[in-house]
Amino acid sequence: MTILYFTATGNSLYIAKSFKNATLYSIPQLLREKKLEFNDDVIGIITPTHNFSIPTLIRLFLPQAKIKCNYFFTIFTCGGSTLGALDEYAKLAQKQNLTLNYLNRIAMMDNYLKLWDMREQEKKLPQKYTQEKLEQILQDIEKRKNFRLKSNIFYQWFSEMTYFWCSNFVSNHKQFHIEDSCINCNICTKVCPVSNILKSTPKPLYQNHCILCLACTHHCPTHSITLKGEKSKERYRHPQISLREIIQSNQG
Repeated sequence: MTILYFTATGNSLYIAKSFKNATLYSIPQLLREKKLEFNDDVIGIITPTHNFSIPTLIRLFLPQAKIKCNYFFTIFTCGGSTLGALDEYAKLAQKQNLTLNYLNRIAMMDNYLKLWDMREQEKKLPQKYTQEKLEQILQDIEKRKNFRLKSNIFYQWFSEMTYFWCSNFVSNHKQFHIEDSCINCNICTKVCPVSNILKSTPKPLYQNHCILCLACTHHCPTHSITLKGEKSKERYRHPQISLREIIQSNQG
């Protein structure tokens, strides 16, 4: 089994690591190294949901990838709902002539700081039954179950409009501010999956191709990187994923 994943705060990597005897590849690394051909009996993609839509990296990766397999699955991680993101993804896969055997989502910690307080979100985790859902998904895929979670037309429209708005009218890199408490450790440059943050003195510099994954903000050890309109000063990384693993996933 081959699993291709993208992670910013560790949720998707945790799901990817739950598949035993699978070979894992980080999508940011694959794009950087132009390793885009995959051939295996079973191939899966694990990705977060961004703005209730498909992350920019997945939109870049899937049209370039050459995937050959007998069973193809995709799991989206989310805070609660993916709205129409899965339907958007199914259309994208169809354009690439990929037969999508299994498409599902799993609710985890919602780490979008513009909407949620991390402490309140942590309290809600037991209600999401994440581990139980994960066990069911693992069983489904082991049995090669065919399943595709679908939404309604309104949710599809909402996700498409959200992605369109964020892509065309939001300057992602301008959403961040680096406080004077920055110690210039450059962890933000190491966790950025698209190399959007450059080493500089006295503070790192944001470029203009940010994908708003929030990896820089959540992993800053001094909480010096703030997000415009954030609801929480607390930050998040999946408790079973280390900072080293995030860095290895996004920068190699």
